[in-house]
Amino acid sequence: MVKSRSCTEELEASICHLLEEEELHKAILSDVAAGSLQSSDLERALGEHRYEGFDALLPLDGKLLELWGADIEGALEREEKTWIFYGNLRRMSKIPVVKKAFEVLANMEKEHVDILRKLLGK
Repeated sequence: MVKSRSCTEELEASICHLLEEEELHKAILSDVAAGSLQSSDLERALGEHRYEGFDALLPLDGKLLELWGADIEGALEREEKTWIFYGNLRRMSKIPVVKKAFEVLANMEKEHVDILRKLLGK
């Protein structure tokens, strides 16, 4: 039997933001690989995808933390590794637009890390 888990609007909005950005990451990587992305496109993507609800986001507590905490901890661990991975690729890249793409992706991953840490009260 699947355990039903409830969530708040804040939790739902923050998780939806993370999922939408994961789709954007895939698109950025595909466009860079195809040579069809410019640095200006990357700057715009980064500016358009900041999570506006971050300042109002509260840590989960009580039942919500009990229900979601382990999953969010796992997601946090993966996001931290991905943040480091993109940062390392940025440092190793020699092609300016590729370097910029990995910089933007690393910045987005850092935002994901910050959101998840905040949800966990870290």
